[in-house]
Amino acid sequence: MNKEKSIRLMAIWGEDLIPMFVLYTLAHGFILALGNAVYWDDWSLLGANRIDILNEFSQLGAYHAAWIHIALLNNLGPWSYKIATFFCVYFSGVLFYWILQRDMFFDKKMALLIAILYLTVPLNIARVAAINFPYTLSVFCFMFAWWRMVNSKWISLVFFSLAFTTQSLLVFYALPIASQYLREGYKCNLLKYIRDNIQYLALPFVWFTLKFIYSRPYGDYAGYNEAYAFSHIVSSVGLQISDFASFVREDLVSSKTLGGAAIFFLPILLLHYVKKFNFELSFRRGLLLLTLGLAVFILGCFPYWILGITPTFWEWTSRHQLLMPFASSIILATLAGILYGPIRELTIFLMLTLFVSINFSNYYDFYRDWAKQKELIRLMSGSELIKKSTLIIFVDRTPNAIRRNYRSYEWNGLLNRAFPYSGTRYGLPIGLVAAYENGVYDKSLNRYYTTRSFVKISARNALMVEILERDGLLVLEETPFGIRANGFEWERVCQYRLI
Repeated sequence: MNKEKSIRLMAIWGEDLIPMFVLYTLAHGFILALGNAVYWDDWSLLGANRIDILNEFSQLGAYHAAWIHIALLNNLGPWSYKIATFFCVYFSGVLFYWILQRDMFFDKKMALLIAILYLTVPLNIARVAAINFPYTLSVFCFMFAWWRMVNSKWISLVFFSLAFTTQSLLVFYALPIASQYLREGYKCNLLKYIRDNIQYLALPFVWFTLKFIYSRPYGDYAGYNEAYAFSHIVSSVGLQISDFASFVREDLVSSKTLGGAAIFFLPILLLHYVKKFNFELSFRRGLLLLTLGLAVFILGCFPYWILGITPTFWEWTSRHQLLMPFASSIILATLAGILYGPIRELTIFLMLTLFVSINFSNYYDFYRDWAKQKELIRLMSGSELIKKSTLIIFVDRTPNAIRRNYRSYEWNGLLNRAFPYSGTRYGLPIGLVAAYENGVYDKSLNRYYTTRSFVKISARNALMVEILERDGLLVLEETPFGIRANGFEWERVCQYRLI
């Protein structure tokens, strides 16, 4: 019996899970090539001591995140996040594949396509930043808890509780509850179902109440994620639509994306593999599944919309796309399923090829971004003017991954790496000069170890550093900020009109 079970498991892995892994690796395996790359908020954590990290995340009401970063970032290094993220997402996809068949009544072929699309869709590229790993881990805990609902109630409850540290999953929790009711509720009346599953039904309310009482954000994070307003939804939905239109218009048809598609056209070898998906959907079932996909989409985006946050393809707000792959994969698989056989196969092939291409393009941009940061460290460490300065105003005229702008704590991290252990310098993007002068950042000037010994001076006495690219090489142009401001009214300078 054990031998038969082993053979059956090997067949499942060989037929479904290994191909899923191969396609997922082609789409997102390049995250592993980023190794020890550091981005965004990671600079404020890398090298920080345990007390500082605990203090920062205790104010945020996220003790779990503090211990994750203490364990991984400073003990193992940024590479550990890349590996953990890669496998957490993959096994979340595997659990999603099994749940689709057990709880959502999808046949095996369509469930496999949905799971593959979930794993390859070019969303949530912000996963490359270590600071976002707790969200990825929460999704894995959520999917594991959902899978264990049938056989291990208390294990399931524990993992749901862990998952809710990413609070958008409190709303998404409606999905496993609905699937559980469809699976079990028909066997009994509603009151009996409620009595038998009161722990599951009460869990999000109990968790949120305890969170509100004992772990509410305070200090610098007071009011964080508490500005709920239904009026935010209309504007957020509008921005969501315009962001998608921008993505289709500017990224899907870019030469870079098409170049990536050409690179992966032959290696993917999908034309044979997509013949597995020889299912067809009736118009009625297709409409039903599109409705389901839309409902899942709303559940995944609503917690962000109501806060006035729009999950986008650009900048670090792509982290808010965390739950969008679930809905996107259902909708895209359904649209493919209603097409005629050969057209459906070609559509699936083109989708997967395009997804791999876009992801490759994104990871390549991040690879170049990290190379740029390392070159900046080298150039700054050799600059006598920067070495003698304490306030450095940066004007970055070179491209960055996901169209992002470097924040002040990124500049501070780079300066601290260029001049280790000094903590006397403060890096400021040109756009924040007015806020700096007006005292908006006074409380945070010495907040991180990278700027602990900084003494505030006027921006008039700062050094301005322009970052340019000439003949393919990064160049720093250094000018005293006061000289550049000469001939301008100071108020105009502070309104970002200097450059």
